[in-house]
Amino acid sequence: MKTTTIILIALLALSCTKKKIAKDPPPAPTEITSDTVVLQDEHSAQNSLDYLGMYRGSLPCADCETVETSIELTEDFHFWMIRSGGKEQKREEISGTYSWNEEGTTIILDNLAGEPNQFLVTENSLIQLDINGNKIVGNQAEKYVLTKLNEAEAAKTDARLGRERTKISDLGWVLTEFSDKPVKLVTDKVDLQFATDNSFTAFAGCNRMRGNYKAASAKIAITNIIATKMACADMENESRLLRVLEQTDNFVVNREILLLRNGEKVLAKFKSVQK
Repeated sequence: MKTTTIILIALLALSCTKKKIAKDPPPAPTEITSDTVVLQDEHSAQNSLDYLGMYRGSLPCADCETVETSIELTEDFHFWMIRSGGKEQKREEISGTYSWNEEGTTIILDNLAGEPNQFLVTENSLIQLDINGNKIVGNQAEKYVLTKLNEAEAAKTDARLGRERTKISDLGWVLTEFSDKPVKLVTDKVDLQFATDNSFTAFAGCNRMRGNYKAASAKIAITNIIATKMACADMENESRLLRVLEQTDNFVVNREILLLRNGEKVLAKFKSVQK
């Protein structure tokens, strides 16, 4: 009798537990929250490509076959355009300012009214968009491309060769990314300074580094790197910066950003600060 009573009590308890589980089911997957932070890709042509310089090509026109066109983009947001040919076979020079669209992918030649004035910026080329800012498609699409000239080719043209270009020694540089990944700063400042005497200093939260560099055009060699020997709790940024300096063989620079690269691979990105 006592055994039967115990079994009945156990069965009743199990029944109540099942009812409670059915009454209060676990949250649906859509109700599960997470503290995972999704990093947005903030890269664009404006802050990632070496877009400054001269571009040249033959663009189609409405009342002729093509117009020989060259566009030079300068660091102070000015452009210089030369067009020749067309129906009247005349030469035309236009200068003005340019701006970027909100996405940082397209430049807008501000004082060209009533004609296509937007160009999509890609690696080493400008692609002319239609009057509404849309990319031209179809068999004719490849004809709307201006190709970037290297400095030697640009020097043979009638470009304005006296333009100012940023040197890496003009500004100080604060590290923001390694290989497209944002840097978690150990301190409130991580910096890199290139001096005019071909020396540099760097700091990534613990030890200070220094050495020498030699830059010519976009090429750079960083050598004789030495550092202090302090031990710190977190030295990941410092170790990675040291590897970047050792591997860098070229760079992209303007007044806003500095990219240290190996070949075409971006090793680290810096933003500019006044020295």
